[in-house]
Amino acid sequence: MHYELYIDLLFLENFMMDSLLLLVLNRVLKCKSNWQRIFLGGGLGSGMMCLGIVVGIPGVFQLIFFHGIVSSCMLITGLRIRTKAQFIKAYILLYLCAVFMGGMMTAFRPYLRYISLFYGTAVGTAFLFVKCWKLLRKISGKEQVRCEVTLYLNERKMSVMALMDTGNLLCDPVSGDPVSILDHEFYEKFREQQQKEGSVLRDTEPKMRYIPYQSISGTGVIKIFRIEKMCVSMDGEKWIEKPLIGISEGTISEKQEYQLILNHDYLNI
Repeated sequence: MHYELYIDLLFLENFMMDSLLLLVLNRVLKCKSNWQRIFLGGGLGSGMMCLGIVVGIPGVFQLIFFHGIVSSCMLITGLRIRTKAQFIKAYILLYLCAVFMGGMMTAFRPYLRYISLFYGTAVGTAFLFVKCWKLLRKISGKEQVRCEVTLYLNERKMSVMALMDTGNLLCDPVSGDPVSILDHEFYEKFREQQQKEGSVLRDTEPKMRYIPYQSISGTGVIKIFRIEKMCVSMDGEKWIEKPLIGISEGTISEKQEYQLILNHDYLNI
């Protein structure tokens, strides 16, 4: 039996599917990768797959190449994977998502007469996978809402991972504004780095003041200051003007999974 393979069409179709898979993983794993890296990873994965088909890799080496080398290169290039555990999780989720999308698209393929509907179904299936994953996380009780936050102060900015915490109800007794808690060690390291770079001046240092707080462990006072603005990146960018930031007395996350605890009032922004 004779087959004709159009390598350009094969590349484009796999490029779209690989990029879509990376977009899903980026959203699920919160890898903070940008569009350029995701499309670069999709292009690399599709290109390597086409190369393997053209060269004609035999037997077991084909399995190793396609499902080991190609998948790994695509994940490392397309996502900002920093640890071995994160890579293993991304690798497993890559094939779970591929099986899920493949099964759904196979079920609907007889009813899709146009290629645009086929690709539209792929996008819809990817969106459904993300929703199902979030639902499973919430049901299992393992979902901690985290997001990336950028703090702006005197033309300087610092990017941190933040925890959306319903338990942080701290407010300034003077203005009534909500207060988010920044990790003490992270703030000091940021200041030291700025001092080394010569970008910290005395007249640009934030004006600190103290407010009382109450927690499970007891009561005390905490230093707070007001910054120019704050950008919360979760389901789009949400800007908060002149928020109050408090400096924690100790480390807020032992594993350094986040450096900021957002106030409860920001959960529904």
